[in-house]
Amino acid sequence: MLRALQQAKHGFARRRREQGCRLGLIVAAPLASAQDQNSLVFPPDSRPFGKKYKEWSAEWWQFALSIPVSENPLLDETGEKCVVGQHGAVWFLVGVFNPSGTAVRNKCPVPAGKALFFPVLNAVSINTPNVCGQGPENMTADELRAQLAFVDSATKLSVEVDGEPIQELQKRFRVKSEVFEVTLPEDNLFDAGCIGAGLGNVPAGTYSPAVDDGF
Repeated sequence: MLRALQQAKHGFARRRREQGCRLGLIVAAPLASAQDQNSLVFPPDSRPFGKKYKEWSAEWWQFALSIPVSENPLLDETGEKCVVGQHGAVWFLVGVFNPSGTAVRNKCPVPAGKALFFPVLNAVSINTPNVCGQGPENMTADELRAQLAFVDSATKLSVEVDGEPIQELQKRFRVKSEVFEVTLPEDNLFDAGCIGAGLGNVPAGTYSPAVDDGF
């Protein structure tokens, strides 16, 4: 079973001005735009751009885990790689793959008119039989979700988008994804941790089920 926690300093917000996204100015958040207590934030029960939050959270991980280490925005400290893998009306922002790490990315020019989706704190659990210490048996989605129960202990999360704090973030924006699959490249984000633990590398391939939990 592969499990990963990542933290972001930025969520889903629609830019009101044509400018680059200076990630260091946003503290944290999920999906954003209009008709909420915050004028920039999509309500958690809405379907921004045709998808629910639980669908966007799954798609975020599919995006983040599909990119090789050499180009992955999660390991980029400046923001220069934030364009990698982006497409469509929604622009995914990332935090850091190391939960104790930090990054201020000020070289990420987001095109005008894009909405932003990013987690404040999120975690993924993936079924990987015979890989990175998991035995030969498949893990169910419920078993994988149980591995993410530590997300319950998250505290003191906060977000600002263009100077507006997101109200009741932890109460209203806890999201558990739909069940999904991920396709990992040969040079993937899990290799270093699994090799470092003496469990071998993580082969390229498509793995399922996978689940996400976070804010």
